[in-house]
Amino acid sequence: MPMLLVTGFLGSGKTTLLRHLLTNKSNLRIAVLVNEIGSIDIDGELLRSCDNNAGLGICTQELTNGCVCCNVRDDLRREVLKVLERRETVDYLVIETSGAADPRPVAASLNKLCRLDLVVTVVDATAISSQLETKLARQQISAADFILLNKVDLLGSEQAVSEVEREISKLSSAKIVKTEYGRVPIELLMDLHVETMGRGGHAHFHNKKLHAGFEDHTAHHEGQHHGGHDEQERSSIRTLALSLTGPVSLRKFQRFLYGDLLPEELGSNLVMRAKGLICFAECRRHKLELHVSGLQRVDVTHEGAWESTPKTKMVIIGSGFDHARMQAAFEACEAR
Repeated sequence: MPMLLVTGFLGSGKTTLLRHLLTNKSNLRIAVLVNEIGSIDIDGELLRSCDNNAGLGICTQELTNGCVCCNVRDDLRREVLKVLERRETVDYLVIETSGAADPRPVAASLNKLCRLDLVVTVVDATAISSQLETKLARQQISAADFILLNKVDLLGSEQAVSEVEREISKLSSAKIVKTEYGRVPIELLMDLHVETMGRGGHAHFHNKKLHAGFEDHTAHHEGQHHGGHDEQERSSIRTLALSLTGPVSLRKFQRFLYGDLLPEELGSNLVMRAKGLICFAECRRHKLELHVSGLQRVDVTHEGAWESTPKTKMVIIGSGFDHARMQAAFEACEAR
């Protein structure tokens, strides 16, 4: 079964890309596995909201509470094996790693189970210059077959885009495609006619560049846990899961968003990504989806009516912020 591995730093737009693929997948039957590093499966719920995916009856499986390249590798293998048991009803497997994951051990673990077609790294054009100071971001880019340079509309000029492309090209010779909101022709990433090739065969695919890197990393990883990670870098990234059973006030939530989540005076408070589902008291019937990526993009989209009991829940990922203070500010948004 062909597999597409989607990786990228926190807030780069991986889930947005997956939603685009699921919405424009033609006749492909896609199974999706999502790795979250928090206790609330926001990504899984966002992907399940895609009509094309839900209509197939293909469950989106979340792998929470751990980085997919370390803590939950065995869980991932089990879920992949479950998908392979349904190979007659699934054409493609897509795996989204967490933003804190090195994709190489993931691919090493799954390379014998599936046919790895592509490793796609999604890059936030507005944040990559600073992210390249981290070992993790460099690993994600160097492992890529295909790089999606996302959010180019926020850079302001073609010269700025070209400068970012040059920085990335120093680390990888992979093809770079510029995108906004993860919108890319699906045929660049997936074979739309895979169903015509027959589902009983096992095509052989061998990427020498990636395969060599996987073997090196696997040998090191087995001898020393987390050997491929920069421990200080990983330990600085924290996740905060927030939820309220009641609706929130629009005005209070706006103050929380721009006063606490994205304050003008940042100091050491850095929110890399936030996403969630919001129920406002002013429009209780409407299910709203929130995406915060870095410091420049805040998107709120209407996802129709609630199919289950309305509630507000969020996952915030970043470093340097006070968890207790952030939770208290969030809870203060509840409509009374």
